[in-house]
Amino acid sequence: PPRCSPWRPGRYVVLLRAGSGEAEVRGTARALRVRAARRGYPSELLHVFSLLPAFLVKMSRDVLDTV
Repeated sequence: PPRCSPWRPGRYVVLLRAGSGEAEVRGTARALRVRAARRGYPSELLHVFSLLPAFLVKMSRDVLDTV
């Protein structure tokens, strides 16, 4: 499973396993946003990193258990 670490309050860097491609990173970000929305929490994809299989997302800490 991806690892998630706080960067700033409400902003999290989600790191996928090494070797994950851009399509997998974007797909994971999209799935996370869908799960958050289903639970009534807004989220926003802020950045997809190019050198790491990771993305930065703004969301409630209550959604972390879905990562």
